[in-house]
Parts: sequence; C-alpha cells; structure tokens
Amino acid sequence: MTGELLSYDEARAAGLRHFQGVPCAKGHSGERYISDRSCVPCKLAVVRPPTDKKRAADRAKYAADPTRRRAQLYAARAANPNYEAKHAAWYAARPGYHRGWYAKNAPREREKVRRKRAANPDAFTVSGHNRRARQRNAEGTHNAEDIARLRVMQKDRCAYCRARLKGKGHVDHIIPLAAGGTNWPNNLQLLCQPCNSSKSARDPLVFARSMGRLI
Repeated sequence: MTGELLSYDEARAAGLRHFQGVPCAKGHSGERYISDRSCVPCKLAVVRPPTDKKRAADRAKYAADPTRRRAQLYAARAANPNYEAKHAAWYAARPGYHRGWYAKNAPREREKVRRKRAANPDAFTVSGHNRRARQRNAEGTHNAEDIARLRVMQKDRCAYCRARLKGKGHVDHIIPLAAGGTNWPNNLQLLCQPCNSSKSARDPLVFARSMGRLI
C-alpha cells in the first residue's frame, strides 16, 4: 500500500480498514486489518482469486435479476450513511494509491477493457455518451438497446451517405450536445466514420447542405 498508515485508534476512529502495527514474523511492513489485527500481506497471500467458473456464475446470477442486486447495494449504502466518507478518508490516507495500483496492473486492466469493448462495443459507446452528456448537463440518457433499435431502423447504414456499417459505425447526436442537443434516443443517428468526422459539432441542416442534400 502507498501512503502513511494511521495508528489503530486513529484508523478506527476514521472508519478505515487498515492501520499501522508492528511488522509480522515474516518481516512485512506492519499494515494490519482493523477487524482482527491480522497482517494484510500475509492474508492477501492466501486469498485465491475467483475462478472463471465462479465469475461466470456471478455474472449469471446478476443477469437473472439485476434489479434485486442493485436494490441490495442501495440498501447496504442506506444502512451505512458514512459509506462515502469512510472511503474518502481511506484514500486520503493513501495519496497516489490508484496510480500505484494501476502501474502494477496496467497490462491486465488494458486487456480486460479490450475484451469487454470487443464483446459489446455499443455498451462502451453508450457509457461514453452518457458521461459526456452529464458533463454538459444535457437532458436525457440512452442504452445499448436504443442503439440496437436505431441500427434496425437505419438498416445498418449511415444516415447520410448510406454506406453499410456492418454492425459498427459511430453514434452521433443529430443536434450536437455543444449546441444544446439532448441525449435522448430521438436525437441519435448512426454514421460512418468519414461522415461523423465531417459533421463534427455542426448543425445537421448546415452539414446536409454541404453534402448537397438540401437546397
């Protein structure tokens, strides 16, 4: 772990999970769990990562009833009103934790993201659009199912040049977010990469005229 650890009493008062204790018999740094004062490195050394079978079972369980799982998470947070404050305190006591963790696990995390993106590209597109919309305080949201319906409506062709998208293409805001457009599905269209790059944040009428589609 990076960052200076607190003493047992200080860490417990702050609601943290770890504190600075004496080094264990194996010579570890002295980072220990608040719950039972056990050595963190020693305990992590014997923790087995979940198997592919366990991960698949967990995904299936969540997919079977995602609403119930989300309700459980919300209930757990409601029962612990200091949840966010405890996490903030934990990370404040360890400046640079995320950067250090990612430096150690970057290749694995990049490969994980690559596999997820390849398996469900529309989900990644939706996530990016919804994030940008929130940043611009734009109204509306959409999901991967909305993109799938849009693809069927457009017969998997670019909305402007009618080029075949072959299940790919770019999701474009008809009225750009920068011009006050919403993030609802009715303000979306699928474009090929050249058309999307050319349109950029231009007004759809201006762009259509530039392509000779409107007088």
